[in-house]
Amino acid sequence: MFDEFTRMQILDVAEKSVRRRGYNKMRLGKLAPQIGITKKSLRSHFPKKTDLGLELIWRFSTNVLEALTDIDQSNQDYAAKLRDYARVYEGSLQENKMCLCGMMAAEHETLSDDMQKAINAFFDCHEMWINKILIAGKEAGEFEFDGPAISHAQTILSNLQGALLVSKSLKSVERMAIATSNIIESYRAKVKID
Repeated sequence: MFDEFTRMQILDVAEKSVRRRGYNKMRLGKLAPQIGITKKSLRSHFPKKTDLGLELIWRFSTNVLEALTDIDQSNQDYAAKLRDYARVYEGSLQENKMCLCGMMAAEHETLSDDMQKAINAFFDCHEMWINKILIAGKEAGEFEFDGPAISHAQTILSNLQGALLVSKSLKSVERMAIATSNIIESYRAKVKID
């Protein structure tokens, strides 16, 4: 039976590498010494790089889904929930990291079909979550927008991923905070004075 602690260490080091440099730059031979194991030992846990990549996507997706569940269960208005969602991206930037699936999406065509499907599922899940928040917020009178909520959810996700990329390249947490604030404020219902 595999050592679960070592497996988690491999995943931790691999995730850090991918979120900073990308999946294609990650080398199994360079990961192993960081953990104090051999490449052969690493391959006993993850025989192929794709196995490691799929496990990274699954684990990252699970962790982010847990964060979304926590946001859902919070006793907040929908604008605050959307703001907390945006703060997940801000948190990545504060740690000088990109979204794992965002980094892998940049390399999408070079990845296995299974990895591509897993990344697409990650983004689909986020769009559906944002869609749900937008619909509920509009029904509660908190949000204002025209057209289907799903098209706005897709725009919000794309804007946040793009803002994270640009803000990281410019090393500007403030830029990310401004972008996320502008995204949220653009959907807030305007108070009408008679």
